[in-house]
Amino acid sequence: MSRSERGFTLVEVLVAMFIFAVLLIGLLSGLLSATVVDMRNQLQEQAKLVALECSENLRLYLTDTFLSNSSSSSSSSSSSSSTSTSSNGTGSSSSSSSSSSSTSSSSTSTSTSTSSGGGSSGCQGSTVLVRTPCTDNTGVNLYPVKVRSREINYKIVWDATPVAGVSGLYKVNITVCWDFMNRSYQYSVNTHIRSRTP
Repeated sequence: MSRSERGFTLVEVLVAMFIFAVLLIGLLSGLLSATVVDMRNQLQEQAKLVALECSENLRLYLTDTFLSNSSSSSSSSSSSSSTSTSSNGTGSSSSSSSSSSSTSSSSTSTSTSTSSGGGSSGCQGSTVLVRTPCTDNTGVNLYPVKVRSREINYKIVWDATPVAGVSGLYKVNITVCWDFMNRSYQYSVNTHIRSRTP
């Protein structure tokens, strides 16, 4: 009986199935990794939108009264010998891993994004649930956003420091923090905003 008439042996079938299984696992692993990377990028893009919305809200709400309320209710506002800083509950600090700059007609912004395996060090403090970011200065703003049917709780902190020699102009640091797959991420933006007359 020839080989074509006998067909494949059991060993040959098992070897073929094993090779097919290895290839299938590799493809699924690659697909999962691509999905995670895409989701992480989408969360960062959403964080940029949250920071932009925060800066626009601060342009509406940033007054001397708003700042004084912020500094009096803040649990950790900082000061230096020449300028004082008002914040909404905590200072924002980050070490940049990648940065980009963008310029608008009203202000200059610089942004940095970082990730870590621990907690979001720049967004610690008591949280306040808000419908829109940076409208409550009594604590860290907790702003839930649905991204791909998953609700992500973004935490937003900001602080405003008067610019020396320019009346009513503040340097504002905005930090947005979020968690994804047991890792903490944060996105920071520095911009200048002129306070409004209440």
